Amino acid sequence: MARHEVTSLGEKVRVQPGDEVVVRLPENPTTGYRWEIDAPRGRVEIAEDSYDQPRDEGVGAGGMRTFTLRAGDPGEAAVRLRLARSWDNQAVQQGSLAIVAEPSDQAPPTAGTVQTG
Repeated sequence: MARHEVTSLGEKVRVQPGDEVVVRLPENPTTGYRWEIDAPRGRVEIAEDSYDQPRDEGVGAGGMRTFTLRAGDPGEAAVRLRLARSWDNQAVQQGSLAIVAEPSDQAPPTAGTVQTG
């Protein structure tokens, strides 16, 4: 299994089934704005959703939202993300990324890939 770091929305990541894609996005939930994610079932599973606030920042400071996605069945999946308030339909920021799961050794390494295990 490999972990692939995504640094910005709009990327296309080539992986093998079972690989993980880690997406980190700045977020400040004290303003009501949180990242929401829509990942197609079967092709991509949300393995983890966490928020980390820096310890040395004051109250109300922003941190980082981290989504860890696990590639499922071979094929391409469009994962959509939006930064919005839960009570408001307007997103202040949105984007997507494509995750292409290719079986066995068909997937070439992607920039930011870290091999584990």
